[in-house]
Amino acid sequence: MVQFTWLAGLPFHMANGQLATFQADWGFLLDPLSAVMILVVTGVGFLIHVYSVGYMAHDNGYYRFFGYLNLFVFFMLMLVLANNYILLFVVGKAWGCAATC
Repeated sequence: MVQFTWLAGLPFHMANGQLATFQADWGFLLDPLSAVMILVVTGVGFLIHVYSVGYMAHDNGYYRFFGYLNLFVFFMLMLVLANNYILLFVVGKAWGCAATC
């Protein structure tokens, strides 16, 4: 399912002389493997959230920690559902930044 087109480029000439345009779509691909991985990511994420509620109960950075944890789980789900390599690369970089926060 393609949500919208991003990085819609200008037309360019290919080596054989034809006119082509670069187009990268932002969308999600849901197949049986992605469905299983969604369940794994949300299940493990849920368990981490439940454990972290008690572990972070008396910490000053409680809300910031859960904000970053939710961002991490969001980017992990986007990584599982990406429908092209460009989106996979961009979301992978965002996931890496969320993992180091």
